[in-house]
Amino acid sequence: MRRVVTALKILTIVIVSVVALTGIAGLMLPKAHEASRSVRVAAPITAIYSTLITPEAYPQWRPDVARVERMDSDRFREFGEGGPMVFRIIQRTPPTRVVVALDDPDQPFSGTWTIELAQEGEATRVRITERGEVPNPFFRAIARALMLPTDSIEAYLRNLGRRFNQDVTIEP
Repeated sequence: MRRVVTALKILTIVIVSVVALTGIAGLMLPKAHEASRSVRVAAPITAIYSTLITPEAYPQWRPDVARVERMDSDRFREFGEGGPMVFRIIQRTPPTRVVVALDDPDQPFSGTWTIELAQEGEATRVRITERGEVPNPFFRAIARALMLPTDSIEAYLRNLGRRFNQDVTIEP
């Protein structure tokens, strides 16, 4: 019986230590972050812009999105691998700029994606800049350990390229 009690004490100390160290690590990381990536897509700027502002069609080219529910002209709910998330298009500047914000207070993070389009000859440069915030230090530490801030952007841009039948090269 003593060995069980001793093992439980040691296990408790280990668990409390891991939680404390995770919290401390999270406190040392900045709440806010900014990340940006771009690709060149051989498609007209108007076709890409139209694709970006039509969330109902996301499941056709984004394998991480099972379905999209339109809530109003600006708000939509994506149902995907990370569960449902509500987004709002907060700025449209056809055909060069779209800004989308996470509009979901149930998420442990917040932020925006600014998507800028620029014609480059026959192709279009697509740049996504994420400005986000992760207030909870525990989630901040875990998120930093499991993924880079650019992972979601890069996956989105690769899928956008595939939407136009291309393998794109991710650039800083």
